[in-house]
Amino acid sequence: MKSQFNVLGTFLFLALLFGLVMPVPQLVAQQSPGSQPYASPQPAAPSTNDPAPSNEMKAFSGTIVKDGSKLVLKDTTNKMVFQLDDQTKAKQYVGKDVKVTGSLDASTNTIHVESIEGAS
Repeated sequence: MKSQFNVLGTFLFLALLFGLVMPVPQLVAQQSPGSQPYASPQPAAPSTNDPAPSNEMKAFSGTIVKDGSKLVLKDTTNKMVFQLDDQTKAKQYVGKDVKVTGSLDASTNTIHVESIEGAS
């Protein structure tokens, strides 16, 4: 009879032990990723050096000149040369000082031309 109590006691002890230990992995698995104390870092916000074109309209001043088979804006003040995505708009201003309004794609140094007008 004494051995039956030992077996029963051992069984109850193991049942209680597994009952307390088994829910722990479930609790760990249910934690949200943000609540973990050592969560992996989130991706950084895009930097200002990204090659994506800027949607911000700006005014660029310079002279429209031929560079090989293309027309470009040569800014002698800042010693810069910008590609122009709209060659048709630039054609009538070859050799003239102009103001080009558009957005700059810094990765290709190309101005996405909105308008071109003669400099005043």
